[in-house]
Amino acid sequence: MGEKVRDIDPPPSATDGDDITLDGRGVRELELPAARDLGPNGDGVLDILRRTARLTPAEGRAIEAESDWRWWSVTPLVGTTVAAAQARAIVVGRSAGRGAAIATLDKAIHRALAFRDPGGRESTRLAACVRAAGLAALVCDLIEPETFLTLSGPWRAVMHR
Repeated sequence: MGEKVRDIDPPPSATDGDDITLDGRGVRELELPAARDLGPNGDGVLDILRRTARLTPAEGRAIEAESDWRWWSVTPLVGTTVAAAQARAIVVGRSAGRGAAIATLDKAIHRALAFRDPGGRESTRLAACVRAAGLAALVCDLIEPETFLTLSGPWRAVMHR
């Protein structure tokens, strides 16, 4: 574990999670994996995870709303769905030896979302959006631009990157 995200005033439930600890000053910390554990594009993936831990409720809702129209359209073109893009990214990533990085990403997403809302219920839609954006960053050097844009679209539209 290499990265830590800090929050100044932890709520009383901040120590409920296994991956959230208090430092010596009583500041909430979240341990994130080291960039090297997330593959050659680990720094970009960590940027997404750090930002996920600090998402405001409005930003979370905006990302979910963005995914609704981008990913769940009534008549998507064949091969352009988010499921097809994720499948391509996972297969390509695993084939390139990044299976462990993908598994590490999945665990880190849940930690970041729990840090964002301690004791709250994790939004499945938001988790799917963050996972897709993180996966796109993790394998961006291996996938075609269309797949990258499909996966990262909701995140990039709201975060403007």
